[in-house]
Amino acid sequence: MHICGGSGLASTRLPVSLVSGEITNPQSPTEEEKELFLAIAERLIKASTRKLLPHPINDVVKSLSREPFRKEIGCAFFQDKKVERVIIRVRTLLIGWDEAQAKKLGEGSLGAYSWNDCEIRIKMGIKTLKFTNYLMLNPLNLKEKEQDEFGKIENEGLLYHELLHGQLLIDAMQKSPSWQKKVCMHDFDFAPVDKDHRLIHDLQSEFIKNAAVEKGYRLTIKKVDVEEEGGDEFEFVLGEASEFIDKGDITLMYYVPPGCGISNMEFEVPKDSEGNIKTSGLMKIKGKITDKTRERQCYYWILHSREHKKRSP
Repeated sequence: MHICGGSGLASTRLPVSLVSGEITNPQSPTEEEKELFLAIAERLIKASTRKLLPHPINDVVKSLSREPFRKEIGCAFFQDKKVERVIIRVRTLLIGWDEAQAKKLGEGSLGAYSWNDCEIRIKMGIKTLKFTNYLMLNPLNLKEKEQDEFGKIENEGLLYHELLHGQLLIDAMQKSPSWQKKVCMHDFDFAPVDKDHRLIHDLQSEFIKNAAVEKGYRLTIKKVDVEEEGGDEFEFVLGEASEFIDKGDITLMYYVPPGCGISNMEFEVPKDSEGNIKTSGLMKIKGKITDKTRERQCYYWILHSREHKKRSP
């Protein structure tokens, strides 16, 4: 986004929808949406105090309150600056879930954070940018997951993911001289929102792992390099069935960072001739490689808990 202005007064309002697409006519959240959000946010904040978050989100959380996040940048040391100072205010609003908007995000989208609307004013060498950002979460999905202990962790991870889209850009506002120089020259850089999730998926993953381990879950983490696999399918041996049988419910959770292409994940368990699960033999995970042009490693987890009622997988 490039803005032209001088020492006089200029005012404009531009949509800057970099993450979720421009949200038009946002609706107020329902009471159920508010209650779900507050319950999940409270747990996430407590997780932050217990040092479970790999990256803090204090500033974007503050922007959800009545007092917006505020940053003032002095431009005096930057050559070719267009203004003397830049003042940035960021406010985040929880809005109602919008199915039409969600379809733009992709199939199965559960949440969105949008840098959606910015009011820009320039007066007497001072540029002020007032952002009104939107956060929305799928209440049906959240409500269902709230019934399960690990589902609650997943909900916290979802909220953490969305809030990072706000926090990472706020971090650049505060800590990056190159970013600050650009804004002093009327060039606003949205790259730090991490639209492609090059950082956010890994941070979300790390948090969920930390929270799951704290709750007593056991994780097995496997990696696959799609470029090194010889065929279109792959498999990993998890271990002997005796390591898993009668040691809690087993949940398959696979996590695919951006730049990967794997699907069709499934368990393979040892069975006898009658189809009954055996207590000995190899437990495996199988999957299919759908895109070998990707560069990054893929990894996923196999998770089970010692706290759940014991039964065979």
